[in-house]
Amino acid sequence: MPFERTVTARIQARSGWSSQSFGNGVAHAMRRELNKSWHWIGCGLALTCLVVSSGCQITEGGQTLPSGYYLSDDVQYFPKGPEFKLSREAAALKEYKASQQLQAQP
Repeated sequence: MPFERTVTARIQARSGWSSQSFGNGVAHAMRRELNKSWHWIGCGLALTCLVVSSGCQITEGGQTLPSGYYLSDDVQYFPKGPEFKLSREAAALKEYKASQQLQAQP
């Protein structure tokens, strides 16, 4: 396997020994290095599964569903307000302008 050869080359470069001169210790080190690699691959797969299975926002049938608990959430109702959002401010400004015009007239 090419992966095992790269692990062997890394171990030999680190230790400075070849597999013939060191015997069973290098084989054990190779297995340990290979197990570390599989450990990181398994961690990466587990993290990928966790990210994929988390509650992502989707659109289903015209509804925006933010999580898997949308059916048990309480319904939020916002009553319809005035179409012009600044109606009180506009009324106050109109009243101010009218009072200014009355004061300007002699």
